[in-house]
Amino acid sequence: VRPRTLRMPHILWVQNGTTRSLGRHGSQAWRETWTEREIVFLRVGDELTLRAREEETWVGQVSISGEALVSLVQTYPELKGQYFWKKSSSPARLRLTLQEMGDFSRRVRDLQTAPQTTLSIHAFLFPLLIKAQAVRFQLGPDAPDWLCKALEVLETPEVYRAGAAGLVAATGRSHAYVSRTVRKHLACSPSDLVNMVRAREAARLLSTNRDSLSEVAGMVGITNLSYFHRLFLKHHGISPAAYRAHHGYGSVQPL
Repeated sequence: VRPRTLRMPHILWVQNGTTRSLGRHGSQAWRETWTEREIVFLRVGDELTLRAREEETWVGQVSISGEALVSLVQTYPELKGQYFWKKSSSPARLRLTLQEMGDFSRRVRDLQTAPQTTLSIHAFLFPLLIKAQAVRFQLGPDAPDWLCKALEVLETPEVYRAGAAGLVAATGRSHAYVSRTVRKHLACSPSDLVNMVRAREAARLLSTNRDSLSEVAGMVGITNLSYFHRLFLKHHGISPAAYRAHHGYGSVQPL
């Protein structure tokens, strides 16, 4: 795709494959790889070039009314500085699960086939923003850009499955430096951050599939089942088996 400067906010998503993005926001440049099921919040003024890295790569995008976003941020001022209003170089990204991607695709079709009103645009954006807020770590304005980017890729299975080492590798910096920076800005260790994501993903898996507890633990990068039990209990206040009984398959009884 040739370079272009956006005059309207856009939602971009990678439906299949992988694409390399080269961009600039004001005086700040970025160079990133966007992968399948990633959602990107593109801002007014973003200069963007995309280069597909695989032959079957398919990228979609939809423009968003600026007026609808103005009313959205007026209603929810906590969105300032995030997503379409993000100030740092690269745009905000969000990775969806397979099920979430299917739901998103249906909402895109609904948005494209119906009149775009402020209400319809808000209804389209709400599930994305709620998901993004749920996974976002609260960083102050003085947090380094590399840490912001690392927390975004922390949602990627390849990163959180590798534990704290995966997070550190994503930064390209030393473990000691990453640990000091994370503790300064988030008051926890890199392992704590990874385990938050692991616990949340484990809860999602327990409520959406029938895999055994050991298989679910393995999916989030934990090989010791006793450790998985302790970690899950710490974050959710309930054991994995009890959580599945309440939220998973068979938890809703027929009338």
